[in-house]
Amino acid sequence: MELINPSWKRLERLAFKMQVGLAVVATFIATVGLLSLGDHSREASLMQSGFTWPQFDRASLGKGPLGLLPKNLSPVAELLAQELILIGKNTRPDSRGGPGISLGLKSSGDRQDAAFGQKIYLSRDGGSYRFSKTATDLMILPLSLSGEEVLLQIGPTDEIVMTPSLFFQRSLEDEFYVQCVRKGKMWTSDQLLHQWGGEEYQELSTKHKVELGSRVYFLEMGDTLWWDGLAWRRGEEPGAPLMQMISSHAKGVQMEVWDSTGYATAKIEIPLQPSAQMVLKPDEMITAIRPRSPTEITCQLGQRRVIVKEGDWWVKTGRRWRPLKTARDLEAFLHHEIQGELVMFEKLEVGKGKVALRGRCFDKMRTQSQPLALIVNTEKKSSSHPRHEPSRSSMMAKNKISSLDLGHQPSNQNQEIKP
Repeated sequence: MELINPSWKRLERLAFKMQVGLAVVATFIATVGLLSLGDHSREASLMQSGFTWPQFDRASLGKGPLGLLPKNLSPVAELLAQELILIGKNTRPDSRGGPGISLGLKSSGDRQDAAFGQKIYLSRDGGSYRFSKTATDLMILPLSLSGEEVLLQIGPTDEIVMTPSLFFQRSLEDEFYVQCVRKGKMWTSDQLLHQWGGEEYQELSTKHKVELGSRVYFLEMGDTLWWDGLAWRRGEEPGAPLMQMISSHAKGVQMEVWDSTGYATAKIEIPLQPSAQMVLKPDEMITAIRPRSPTEITCQLGQRRVIVKEGDWWVKTGRRWRPLKTARDLEAFLHHEIQGELVMFEKLEVGKGKVALRGRCFDKMRTQSQPLALIVNTEKKSSSHPRHEPSRSSMMAKNKISSLDLGHQPSNQNQEIKP
């Protein structure tokens, strides 16, 4: 009887395993090929139907939900990276030198505000960490990055980048000063400043006109306003809500608003208002015109009888017309501290039996203007009654006002505003 050689038996087993392996590989390749053909057919049908494959921003890797701890952190830094919470970053433009960030600790619930570049010390109390007022071996140095990111240097070698936790971000929607901004309006260019402002008001005429509440502001990129509790005021005030104009476009402007701490913020769009056609009825606005002197007339302006001379500016505030008499009145009107429709009496000619008025009218926000021309006959007419002799008491001068449609600018359109 011949004995089986053990080495030969091992060779047979090895050959069998190789055959089985080759069969498995072939089956796998065939399966992958079939699946690939199916994927290509599905992809072609999806492309034909207009489907686009979803994409993600690669710049977001390592941040937010895709955030990963940096590699090669020391054990202490890795523990602190899990322990620290960035409650908020103060991005107010007036925060220079003041608190820049607010940090929290998960284990103890401690919170501390600090300026950028200010050293923060930690101490360990059992299984939790606390902020320390005295220097310790655990030191953090916060440095500002662009946007909401903050770089924390932990010790001499470790660094981590943090963004504010969404859990601690407070909404400003219920704040009255935010609601005031949301109701704001942006207006088109100021026609009065553009046509009559001259060099003195040229810079003002290029700014954006924004209406907030009952006030109007001329703003440009980077301008700031602070909330005094009732209205927005120009400039900056520490400890008060702040707003800054951050961008402008064809449909409006974008403002960024901060609370008093600077950790809560909101971005708000203020829309551009559509222009409405200005309709002027001079025979209803100016009535009962009488010559008073070669350079003056009296007339009924609204419900008030007034004396008007060439060069006068009259503004309708509410239901009452008032003249702009002083340089202070003019400045207040140009900045919308005095608001209302404007009538400019540019030319006044008083002749025999006739008064001619030429001027220009503007709407309340001065985005629309319209030329004004009136010719008034002031001759006295005799009574046409055949049975009675006319008496002097019955002869009254009547004004006959006719509007002239002027398609050109007034002769002194380029005249500059002079207080």
